[in-house]
Parts: sequence; structure tokens; C-alpha cells
Amino acid sequence: MRMFTFRHSVDFRLERDVIVFRGGQDESTDQILKGAVVLCLKSPLKVETIQLCFIGTLRQSWTSDPGIAHSNAILMHRWPPFVRADDKNTALPAGNYEWPFEYVIPSGTAETVEGMSEASIIYSLEATMNRSKLIRHQHARKRVRIIRTLPLTALEFVHTMRIENLWVDKIDYSVTIPTKAIVLGGSTILDMRFTPLAKGLVLGCIEVALWELCEFSAQSRHRIYSRDHQVQRIVKRWEFDATDQDWQDCIEETGEEGWVMARTLDIPKRLCDCIQDLEVQGIKVKHKIKVFIPLRNLDGHMSKLDMALPVHVFISPNMPPDEEGNIGSHMTALTGQPGLMPTIDVPPEFECPGVLLVSCKYATATCISNWQSSELQHLLNITTRRY
Repeated sequence: MRMFTFRHSVDFRLERDVIVFRGGQDESTDQILKGAVVLCLKSPLKVETIQLCFIGTLRQSWTSDPGIAHSNAILMHRWPPFVRADDKNTALPAGNYEWPFEYVIPSGTAETVEGMSEASIIYSLEATMNRSKLIRHQHARKRVRIIRTLPLTALEFVHTMRIENLWVDKIDYSVTIPTKAIVLGGSTILDMRFTPLAKGLVLGCIEVALWELCEFSAQSRHRIYSRDHQVQRIVKRWEFDATDQDWQDCIEETGEEGWVMARTLDIPKRLCDCIQDLEVQGIKVKHKIKVFIPLRNLDGHMSKLDMALPVHVFISPNMPPDEEGNIGSHMTALTGQPGLMPTIDVPPEFECPGVLLVSCKYATATCISNWQSSELQHLLNITTRRY
């Protein structure tokens, strides 16, 4: 929001309004916030001071406890005044003025949190123009987003996530997503394989849901006690039916007959619908994909498979949110073609024969190490084990 009247306007000119940290607070590097405050005067104007500050505010609305601060400044930086009039009768001549500024944001700074009603972390630049004691101070504000994305060495997030299990005399199945990391506003592929072991077994409508689990914690002002709160929600649902085209008489992977399905899961594009995984300032958010598969037996009674795959939802620097928290809405302007998005900035995916871990009746998610390049293993000093 810029300040504007018929006589003058104050605005910000930033090199970038999205600051990106790669990796956690202990592995990322400091980033520079750089820009200028611009003042346009159509006529002379009396000004005492023009000041600028950068503020980070943590707000918590999940608790009504009066002993816990509901709004707290977690970052505050003030620059020396750009204008300080020694004589209060001195006026700035008409014209355009520009004052550059710069601030090194520490690597341990909390990322922006928005999109949930329970808590938020918002950063903004605020310019204040003081004219006199009898004239109301005027303010101009500019939002700055701080994003913490995955480092290029975050190999634990590019592993295949797979649930593979055998239900004796019922069904042999495998459910897979290619990587644990999923870009907010992007998509992932859900691969499913089902081999019936009982005659007449029929797949029902497969239900898939992306769950968001949020945990909040805060201490009282004097650290005498603490409060905790948890909430979870379904941010998106999908339903899939097995078709005749999904049936294969000989599945390449197993040599058996059964259903092989690949379905695209589009992740929400608005922060109010889904936010990134994070853990900062007493706010923790994580996600999982739950899959529910009904099975109709030959005698008519229903069985079910119920499983969950943990995923890590993150914001790509190439797809930052706009001012309304929408992701990808401005991609047409960047690419020149509607629906076409720039290359997503994610760690590279490595494919190779992986490790197969099979559990019993109750399935658990298993990370499958999927790297093939011995050169990569040498560079990263990683040793893999084959089971």
C-alpha cells in the first residue's frame, strides 16, 4: 500500500519483494533486502522527518488466554531518518526524491506464515512521514514475503514414497508417489497397483485426501506456563474409479494380472486452502496423503485398505504467491502462454533400482532410496544398502 494525495505520493521500489532462504535456519545464508523509498512532490511540502522500518509480526488467534501475547514483533529494524529538518519552517521543493536502503536479513529469520486463521507471521516495510505535531502522520506500507525452500542437497525429500503390502488370500498392492516433496500449486502422480488373490474381488471407488495437520504452542509472557493447540483439516479430496483400461492381464512388475492406475493429484494454488510445511515460532504444519480403497468380495461383503503417505509441501521460488496468496496466477504474464509455468525450482530427481521393504497386513510408509549415479554417491559421500 503506497501513500498518495493530490500533492504528494510515497512508494517503495524493491529489487525483490520475495526473499528466499534455502534450507533450514542452521544451513541457509543471510539474504539482502534492498530498495528505495520514493517521494514525488507536485508542490513544496513541509516535512520534519521521513523514517523507514522493517517489521515482522507474529499473531496468534488460536488462544484467548490473556496471559499470552496475541501480537508480538519478532523482528524490528529502523533506518536513520532520510529527512530530518533542522528548521520546521523548511519545505522540500517540488520534485522526485529517492532514498536507497539496505538490510541484511539473518538466516535464522522465521518464514512468512499466512493462509490460516489460527496464526500468522507477516513482514512489511513501513515509511512514516512526520510533518508537524498538528498534522496527522502519514504511512506507506509494503509487504515482503520470506520463503524458506528446500536446499539443492535435500535428497531425503526426493526419495520415492511407497506403501507395498500383501493381504494374504485377499490382495497384493502397491501405492507410490515419485517424491516426498510436492510443490504448492503443482501436482504429483499417484501410482497404484492391485493384484487380486481372491476370485471375484472388485475395486470400489478409491478416495484420496490431502490432510493438513497444524500444531500451535505458546508460552505466557513471563514463561510461567504454556498452551498448546492442534487442528487438522482436509485441504483437497479426489475420487478415482478403476476402469477397463486399468486392467492388465500381465503386469510388467509382477507378471500377474490386476489393475495398474496412475492418477494426477493437483495441489491447491491458494495459501488459504493449503500452506507449506513449516516449524517456526511455535507453529508446526505437516501434510500426509491418505488413501482409502474399498474392496467388494465375491459374497458381497466389503473390505477396505486404509493407508497414509507423508509428504512435504513447499513453496517454489519460481512460483511465489501474489499479494492475495494465490500461486501461479501470474505465470501467464511470465511465460506469455496461459497455463504454462516456468521450470519448478526443486531438487533433482534420481532414478535407479531401489530398495523394496514389505510390511505385513498393516501398511506403513517406506522411503525407497532411488539414486543410480555412483558419481553422485561419491560426491555426496553417501553409502546405500541393498536389502
